[in-house]
Amino acid sequence: MRGRKPLFRKYMAEEAEKLAELGFTNEEIADFWGRSRRAFQYWLKKHPELLHTLKAGKARADKKVEDSLYKRAQGYEFKEKTYEKRGQKKKLILTKEVLKQIVPDTTAQIFWLKNRRPKNWRDKHEFEHSGSERKPLRIILENANPNDKRNSK
Repeated sequence: MRGRKPLFRKYMAEEAEKLAELGFTNEEIADFWGRSRRAFQYWLKKHPELLHTLKAGKARADKKVEDSLYKRAQGYEFKEKTYEKRGQKKKLILTKEVLKQIVPDTTAQIFWLKNRRPKNWRDKHEFEHSGSERKPLRIILENANPNDKRNSK
């Protein structure tokens, strides 16, 4: 007796690459094949070609998103084409072409800058102040509003 045939097939590496490029997660790919996440992780360790193609597919998907974000942050132009069916054979004919502009998107710009230049663009900036002897300053707040019962002792 020889035991069970392995369930992994060579074509699955190429399939995983295409699914990853479409944005599928490892868990979704495992589910697509009807396998558990644990089995999929085992396959990644046992079959380096699967891991390699999966990483390549994910890298191409990430690149497409980066390019789109960059384009959206910069603004861009495109030609919008309108087609209509005309004639007896209802053939599609180009009837209108309009140059459209997409203005730069502030949210995309902020996202880009926070990730590419975090020191200059992060939300939280930390400052340290020290006194004459290089010790931290001590700040005491006295009753800012004498009518506020929470500040009285």
